[in-house]
Amino acid sequence: MAERMGVPITLPHVSPQPYTRLAFQGCQYAKENGKAIGSSGIQGSYETGKYKEAHPQALEHANSENIISVPHFRYW
Repeated sequence: MAERMGVPITLPHVSPQPYTRLAFQGCQYAKENGKAIGSSGIQGSYETGKYKEAHPQALEHANSENIISVPHFRYW
């Protein structure tokens, strides 16, 4: 689809392809903690799985609303 739209995409050469599960959990952590991301706090939330269920719930909600992609921006 990206090629059809003229958007160049280079996927990593690893299998399986990485997804955004941990990034999503980090976002949930930041929302709950006033966007203050300390490495020990976020690591603890990954280890306990505190936000683990939020990701599949968000995907289910997106599917129910027929949301198939979201925009993202790269800054460098």
